[in-house]
Amino acid sequence: MNKIELKTLLEDIKKNGVTVSNSIVLSDTISRLNDEIMAENNKSAGKTDVAKSANSIIKDAKRAYNKQLHGSWIADGKQYVCDGCRALEILEPIELEKISDDVQPVDVKPFFDSTLNDEVIQLPSKKELENLIKQAKSEMKNNGYSITGKKFAYKFECGAIVNAKYLIDAIVATGCNTCMIRKTNGKYISPLMFRSDNVNAIVLPINAKACNGKLNLCDGKIYAL
Repeated sequence: MNKIELKTLLEDIKKNGVTVSNSIVLSDTISRLNDEIMAENNKSAGKTDVAKSANSIIKDAKRAYNKQLHGSWIADGKQYVCDGCRALEILEPIELEKISDDVQPVDVKPFFDSTLNDEVIQLPSKKELENLIKQAKSEMKNNGYSITGKKFAYKFECGAIVNAKYLIDAIVATGCNTCMIRKTNGKYISPLMFRSDNVNAIVLPINAKACNGKLNLCDGKIYAL
């Protein structure tokens, strides 16, 4: 909302009081101003990348009914966001939307405290992943397939298959170029753990059977789900 629109809204409220119509606009304006303030505070604190990844998780969490994940929360001085498939542990809390006061947060802290992940794997860069996704989309379009609503997965050499968007968000938030994983019953189905000085991240891998039956995926490539 620009200054002219805001002035018009305030004049309407001053003249007619709070009505159903202008209260909706006012509520939306307050929400957007709050988002702008939080973004500016995170920018000045050098936490823009962390906030971007955290807000991506909150946005996806809000698509589900579970209000326990509709925002961030603090536990033992650390800030958490989670959408059920990935999570961030922010050691120095930043400006983020919070869950409702009447909601009991999910206890994800034990997952971050786990020391079971003992195998180090090399991560692709954010740019590499974005280029691979772009290439996969182009190939789908050229072959006459729609990319609307499509999600894309990345396969590591160790066999772990991960949602590429989640992988990018974890890399952006932590700045990691490696992560930790553990083989369970001969398969890489345990969470990928990203650790840094300021932010830790967890990303759950995808079951190979969910990849449209593509069990012979090539390593280091992106596939549509």
